[in-house]
Amino acid sequence: AFHKFRDTRDISVQTGFLANVDGTEAIPRALLIGQNIPQKSPHGLYAEKGLGTSLAAPRWENQQTWVYCIIPSASHATFDAVPCDNSMETTLIYISVSSDGILSTFARMLTGSGA
Repeated sequence: AFHKFRDTRDISVQTGFLANVDGTEAIPRALLIGQNIPQKSPHGLYAEKGLGTSLAAPRWENQQTWVYCIIPSASHATFDAVPCDNSMETTLIYISVSSDGILSTFARMLTGSGA
C-alpha cells in the first residue's frame, strides 16, 4: 500500500505550536497535524526521532527531527566482527532504485525477505 514518492519541492507544511515548524511530505497526509509526539503513524510508517542538540541543552535550543520510515532503522541483520588488518579492502555495494520501481519490493530486499 505504499505510494510512489512525488516531487515535494513545492509542498511545505507548517506544523507545531503557532505553525513554527516546517515539514515536507513525500506521501499526502503523512505528517501528523496537531500532534508533536506520534503514537501511531499514518500509512503504516515507523516514526523515528533524531536529536540535533545535546540532551542537556535548554529546551528552547532543542532541535529535533521526526523521520517516518518504511522499515525501522533497527531492522538490520546481526553485526559480525570483521578482522582488522592492513590488507583489508573497502567494498561498496550500490543498489539502484529507479523512480518507477516498486518501493515495497526494494524494502523487502533490504530486510532480507527476498524479492
